[in-house]
Amino acid sequence: MFFSGIAVDSVKFRNIFFTHRWGFMMRKILLALTAAGSVLTSQAQENPLKVYFAACADNRITPSSMTSEAFWKEIPRSSDFVRNAASNPKYERTFFQAFYNQEYLFFRVEAAEQFTGKLDFGQSPAKRDSEGVYRVSNIEFFFDTELSRKTYAQVILNINKGIYDSLSGGNITWNYDLKVEVVPGEKRWILYAAFPWRDRGMDNVNEFGMYPHTNPILGFNICRNHFADGRFSTQWAKTPDHSFHRPENFGLLVMSGETDCTKTLQKILAGEFGKNGIRLEGRIQNASGIYRLALEKALARGESNASMLPAPRKNEMLEEFKSIRAQMAKNPPESILAGLLEKCGVLNASIEKNTLKHLNKDLLDEI
Repeated sequence: MFFSGIAVDSVKFRNIFFTHRWGFMMRKILLALTAAGSVLTSQAQENPLKVYFAACADNRITPSSMTSEAFWKEIPRSSDFVRNAASNPKYERTFFQAFYNQEYLFFRVEAAEQFTGKLDFGQSPAKRDSEGVYRVSNIEFFFDTELSRKTYAQVILNINKGIYDSLSGGNITWNYDLKVEVVPGEKRWILYAAFPWRDRGMDNVNEFGMYPHTNPILGFNICRNHFADGRFSTQWAKTPDHSFHRPENFGLLVMSGETDCTKTLQKILAGEFGKNGIRLEGRIQNASGIYRLALEKALARGESNASMLPAPRKNEMLEEFKSIRAQMAKNPPESILAGLLEKCGVLNASIEKNTLKHLNKDLLDEI
């Protein structure tokens, strides 16, 4: 055949033409898949970062007096735990409270329980670090003291005061000299725990340290495993279904009485933490500044994504974000800022869902 006056072998031309066309199409498909994967990842992580501010108290509270309910009435509660897997229909309300002094980090975990009669609170605790510890109803604590989002300490405390403690990687030779009490009640039980502050240099394996002055902010999660009437699990900070051991999805525990803890938190949130919004709980310090920082990140993300939408959706979304910025400029109270952040999160989720739908359509068109 002839092409622009030049003789060309028809078979070679056809091979070259289709090879280049296929390569071009594949590049477009790969780009679409990459973008779709990015949106899917974002949607999978759309739960806001939970941040609990632990109150600071004096040293009069000790492990022997930590079950005094009069004191805990002054400590803010966390949000209710959420299901680890949405497919599990069973649910019992659970929440925690936390405070610290210069010697201990204290927790109170209240677990609603319709079937307390089926639980044997008087049973002798299973051998430490044995499988028997986590085969009865229990609470799991996770501490990422270095905020590495990779390594952590795990402590399981059950209703018989049994203890399982290990470092990530399965090191069960590590033990934490903590104190635990469990108080059963009518349709609920309460677990109290006191974790002594621990200098990493004094740790028996030199791998774990937790001290308020050097670790004012921890990666943290707390989970409940229910065994009374069927098994189900709930947790404070949502991790992927059927898995608690995901430090990249942990929340944050802030020692509210430490110098510059808020500035430190703001620096942390300026990075990858909190990219899907935040939820502040506990004895909150400087909530306005923290909410504003999170809002700026959420708005920048939303405006960037909205600019790629087709009209008129693009203009509608950009107007929504413009309205949020206008309300921020009026210096509203913390409650309004929290609401604006939540609204921004809803808008971002909507944009990303819409983007994914269009990417799927484009991908099918290419194929």
